Amino acid sequence: MNKLIAVVDLTSGSRLNRDRGTLTLDIPLDFDRNTGGVFVDADKLGRYRTAEGESCVYVTKPKLLSQRSADEECLVATEQVDSSGAACTRRYWWSIVEPSR
Repeated sequence: MNKLIAVVDLTSGSRLNRDRGTLTLDIPLDFDRNTGGVFVDADKLGRYRTAEGESCVYVTKPKLLSQRSADEECLVATEQVDSSGAACTRRYWWSIVEPSR
């Protein structure tokens, strides 16, 4: 059985237990935390909004959730992949790993 790791979605405050193999991303420096997330397509191109409201596209390099430290902020992938558009995309949410109590 895979070990689960607790994460908190910092946009909604919901706490989830996710598989240690869940994909995560580093937070871009100019990421607007009010929007809460990044969309990544199958080509590993991420799209997000900056704090100034500009659209930004960048090449992503996902890491496994198990490679993150406790209390580390990162973007955590949703379990669903949206394949309804021209490209398959996955949403990543602004989260914190295993917050200290």
